[in-house]
Amino acid sequence: MKKLGSASGFSMIELLIVTSVAVILMMVAAPSFTQILDSQQLGSATNRLALLFKQARLEAIRRNQELYIHNLDMAVPTKNSWCVLVTPSPIKPASCAVEQVISSLHGESFPRLSVSNSKARVSLDPARAITGSGMSYTLTNPEMGEGVVVKVNISSKSRVTICSVGTVVGYESC
Repeated sequence: MKKLGSASGFSMIELLIVTSVAVILMMVAAPSFTQILDSQQLGSATNRLALLFKQARLEAIRRNQELYIHNLDMAVPTKNSWCVLVTPSPIKPASCAVEQVISSLHGESFPRLSVSNSKARVSLDPARAITGSGMSYTLTNPEMGEGVVVKVNISSKSRVTICSVGTVVGYESC
């Protein structure tokens, strides 16, 4: 004989309860997940920018040729359209999509970041790979808050330092 109450599976009420709990958990986790992604993107851009400059120094020495670092579309903090190009030419490229680039870093790779720089170009001496004048990049992510700023400073002797203005985990304070 079969019992009437021994049906297997989920009832509609159980399914609704499980689904609503899952949705609530996802809504709680989503903001922290985007914050982690923003933090990773800021760290990645900072490290790649410092690495690009170090590679340009080594390339200037290896080629025994003066190289130029061009900063395009950085007069004001912008998103996506900025780029940093290392070229053998002192002439400012018209756009980020230029040929004969030794190395580059494009804003499309970091869509949520804004980058600014006060100088349009700096040159690297082939003998000692020094710039002769310093330069500083400011990286921000507006979605992370106003106090989240990372600076990549390049001294006149071409020493690269990274620091934060505010509380950015993993970087010393400026």
